[in-house]
Amino acid sequence: MSPAAKGLRWRQVVAAYGEVLAEEIRFGRLVSEVKLLNSKEEIKKALIEALNEAGPGNTPLKGHLELAFLALEQFVDPGDLRVQDEKVLLAQAESLHPGIIQFSQMYDRLTVLTGEYLQSLKTK
Repeated sequence: MSPAAKGLRWRQVVAAYGEVLAEEIRFGRLVSEVKLLNSKEEIKKALIEALNEAGPGNTPLKGHLELAFLALEQFVDPGDLRVQDEKVLLAQAESLHPGIIQFSQMYDRLTVLTGEYLQSLKTK
């Protein structure tokens, strides 16, 4: 595969993942990995390629890619999903740390923005 084709491929994988990320990921919620258009391994490789290409000077892009890498862990095998009452879980978490609701709202917003940003890589 030529370097240009390889660059286009990782951009497509990262952009597709960004779209799913923006739509599906919320704090404390697991999502079936069948929603992903590529395997988790392929997405990890594409994110690593993106990080390598970003270089040391592109801090905003690196931050989005690192958050996207972490968020990938919220995608799990469908058999591992359990019915969860998110409100109960968040209430329990809030009793342990009063700022968790605010953190979860910030995480959700950052995740959506990251997904939108990663989608934009496809056209660059």
